[in-house]
Amino acid sequence: MVVGLLATAFGAGVAGPAAAQPACRWLCTPDLKVEPTITIEHLFGAARIEELEDGQVVATTTQPREAVFELILAVGCRPRSRA
Repeated sequence: MVVGLLATAFGAGVAGPAAAQPACRWLCTPDLKVEPTITIEHLFGAARIEELEDGQVVATTTQPREAVFELILAVGCRPRSRA
C-alpha cells in the first residue's frame, strides 16, 4: 500500500487519458533548465592596453586570458495549446 501511494504521488501510477496530459488555463507548468558553462574570455584578439605619458605611448600590454564559470537558469512556460 505504501509503495502504491508513493508511486501515485510521483506520477508512476496507472492513469487514465485525462491525467496523461495536464490541463492548462493560460500557461502550462513551467520547466526549469540549468545550463552550466565555462567561457574563455580574450581567446582570440585580446585587447591591447597602452599606457600614455604626455601623449606618447610608454608601454603596451594585452589583457590576459580568463576562464569564467557561468550558471544560467532558464525558466520556460509555454502557452496553452488549442486542440
